[in-house]
Amino acid sequence: MDLSCDGRTARWASGSGILSLQLGQARSSGLRLTVSASVEGDAGLRLATDGWSRTSDLTIDAELAWSTFLGGSSGDGVADMVVLDDESVALVGSTSSLDFPTTPNAWDSEAGLALSQAFVSRLSADGSELLYSTYVTHDEESLILGFGSIAARGLTALAVAGLTNSPSAPVTGNAFQPGFAGGVDDGIVAEFDLASGALTYMTYVGGSGADQLNAVAYAPGGQIVAAGKCLSPEFPTSPWAMQPVKAPFFDGLIVVLDPSLSGSEQLVDSTFFGGSSSEEEIREIEVASDGDIVVLGLVSSDYPMSPQAYDPGPYAPGSYLPFVARLVPDLSQAVASTFVLNALWDIGLDSSGRVAFCGGAGAASAATPDAYDETYHGKGDMYVGVLSPGLDVLEWGSFLGGSEPETAYGVALDDLGTLVVTGRTSSPDFPTTPGALDTEYSGGGADAFVSVLTNHGSTLGYSTFLGGSGAAAAWGWRVQSLGGGDFVVTGKVAASGFPVTPGAFDETPNDIFITHFDVDLTWATLAQGLAGASGVPVLTGTGSLEVGATTTLTVKRALAASTSWLVVGASALEAPFKQGTLVPSPDIVVGGIPIDSAGTANLSFAWPGGIPAGVATFYQVWIADPAGPAGFSASNGLQGLTP
Repeated sequence: MDLSCDGRTARWASGSGILSLQLGQARSSGLRLTVSASVEGDAGLRLATDGWSRTSDLTIDAELAWSTFLGGSSGDGVADMVVLDDESVALVGSTSSLDFPTTPNAWDSEAGLALSQAFVSRLSADGSELLYSTYVTHDEESLILGFGSIAARGLTALAVAGLTNSPSAPVTGNAFQPGFAGGVDDGIVAEFDLASGALTYMTYVGGSGADQLNAVAYAPGGQIVAAGKCLSPEFPTSPWAMQPVKAPFFDGLIVVLDPSLSGSEQLVDSTFFGGSSSEEEIREIEVASDGDIVVLGLVSSDYPMSPQAYDPGPYAPGSYLPFVARLVPDLSQAVASTFVLNALWDIGLDSSGRVAFCGGAGAASAATPDAYDETYHGKGDMYVGVLSPGLDVLEWGSFLGGSEPETAYGVALDDLGTLVVTGRTSSPDFPTTPGALDTEYSGGGADAFVSVLTNHGSTLGYSTFLGGSGAAAAWGWRVQSLGGGDFVVTGKVAASGFPVTPGAFDETPNDIFITHFDVDLTWATLAQGLAGASGVPVLTGTGSLEVGATTTLTVKRALAASTSWLVVGASALEAPFKQGTLVPSPDIVVGGIPIDSAGTANLSFAWPGGIPAGVATFYQVWIADPAGPAGFSASNGLQGLTP
C-alpha cells in the first residue's frame, strides 16, 4: 500500500487499484480548515480535518491550485504581477518591512534607509518556494524609488518601470540616461536577469519637469516599451513620432528602449500623446502579437479620435477622459483610438488583438443587450467590456456589482473570450456563483473579489469573494489568465482567515496575497463568427449541463426571417469553411431552424444522461445570409463543459 500527496491530490495505491482524492483548503460553517490524509495499517485511507464537527457539510476548495502570502512585519503592497512561461509568478511593489523576504541570489538583500522601498520577487509555479526576491533602493532616507509595473521576456529577463526623485538611484554603466535630470521626479526603467538575479540595466527617463513611468512591456524584438506622463518639453522624441512636440502641462509619454545599444541610441522610438488638458497620461500598456502598442490613459476631451472609433467624441473642451489607443510599433501613428466613458484601470489583450477593459461605471456607461448585468445600480458599479481589435465596436459590455460601491482594478482576456476581473466590493449582495470559494461578504469595509464572465459576456461563469474575517479590508489588484478558468490573482489583505493552501511559501497573514485558481467553466465562447447583414451573430448557452436540466442555445444578431443550421460536435475542428471557421466537428447537424423577425432563434432540450464529468461539447450556428461571404453568416463557436 502506498500513499502520495502533493498538497492538492492524495493518491492511494493498493494492488492494482488507485484511489485519487482532491485535497486542499476546506470550509465548514464558514470556518477554514486544513485536510490531511494518511494510511493506517490495513484500515485504509484516513482523512483528518482538524476542527470539523462532522455535524455540518465539509467542502473541499479544489478550485484553489495554491494560495500564499508574501511580505514582512510592516506594510507591504503589490503594484503589478506577471505569470511567466513556466507558470512562476513575478511581482513588483513597495515595502516598509525591514524583514521583507529576500533570497540568496538577491541583487540587494538589505533594506535601505527609505521609509518605503521597491521590491522584485518571483514565486515558483506551485506557490511553495520563493525563487527570487530583492530590495531595490537607494541611499537617501527622505527620497523615493518605486516601481509600478513589471513585464517578462520569456524566462530570460524581467523589466520594471516606475519613478524616483533620488539622484542616487543605482543606475548601471550602460544607462540611456545616467543622471537625474531634475524637477520633481524622473521615470526609471530597470531590467533583471532571471538566471543570475543580477540588475543588468537601470536608467533614468526624464527631463527638467515632473516625469514618471506607469507601465512597461516587452516588444517582440526584446526592446523595453514604457509609458507614463511627462512635464519636460525638452525630452527627446523620434523625428517620425506621432506627436514630437509636447503640448502645455502634462502629456502622455511612450518610449521604446533597447539596452543592447549605447547611450542615446537606446531611445529607439519616443512620442508624446496629449492635447490641451492639464492631466494627461498613459496608465497601462500592452503589446499585441503583431507588435502594435495598445495604451490606456487619460487625454483631452476634445482630442481627435479615430473617425470610425467606438466613441470618437469630441466632448466639451477643458477636461480629460479615459481612452484606449493602438499605435504602430515605431510610434509614428495611431491606427485606432476611442474614448471609453468609464473610470478605466486596466486593459488586457487576446492574441487576435481584442481589448478587454475594466473600471468604475458612470451614469454615461451602457451595457450591451444580453450582457450579464444590463442595469446600472447607481452606487459606483464596476464595468467590464471587450473592444474589437480596431477599437470600433464594443463587442460586449456589462455592469457587475451589488447594492454598494465596487471597482474593478485588474482584467485579463484569453483566446476563448473568457474574461477574468478582480477588484474590491462593499456589497454583501455582490453576485457569487454556487459552490464558489467564498459566497459570504466578510463585512470588513471591502472584500476582494474575482469573477469570470464567459459566453460573450452573458454568463457569470465563476465569482467569489476573496476576503477574510473581522473588520479588515481586502482588494484584488491584478489578474492574469492562463486560459479558461485557470488564472492567478494578486492583491492586498489585512484580514485573518484569508485562504492559503498547505505547503504555501508563507501561510502567515501578510499584506500581499497571490492566489492561483483553476475552476471548471460550464460555457465558454470560442472562435469569432462570420459577419452577415446584422453583423456577427452571437451564440450563447444556458443551463448547468446536469442530467435532466434544461439547456438552451440562443442565437441573436442573425438575419431576420432566415433559416439556420445548428452544428454540434464532440470535438473542436476549427477548419476553414465558407470563408469562415467551422468550429465544431460536424457530428450532428440540425437544419431548418427558423430565425424570427428579431434575428433570434432558441433551441431548448433536456441534458441527456451518460455523459461523464469534464466532457466538452461544441456548438455553432450557420445562417443563410446573402450579405455574408459565400451566402452565409455564422455565430461564434461555443463550448459546454459538463460539471
